[in-house]
Amino acid sequence: MRTLVFAALLLTTTAAFADDASTARIAALEARIAALEARISELERAPAPAASGLPTDEEFERTLGFMERFMRRFIGIAKEFETEKTPDRT
Repeated sequence: MRTLVFAALLLTTTAAFADDASTARIAALEARIAALEARISELERAPAPAASGLPTDEEFERTLGFMERFMRRFIGIAKEFETEKTPDRT
């Protein structure tokens, strides 16, 4: 009889513990869902980034100007090397 009472007490305690653990897990998941929903709402309110991801015309022209100046200087340096007299090795 004692074994049966002990088993019943063990099952009752285990079920209560499992119920408490489940309740705590459900509460944690609900809190996480609420936080994710708040984050989604915040992201939806934020202005959308440029759809194409391409630079504006102004940014493109500015960058092209940098590249042009670089190429002109580079070609100038290359021409200087071409015009330098190389010692005659004969």
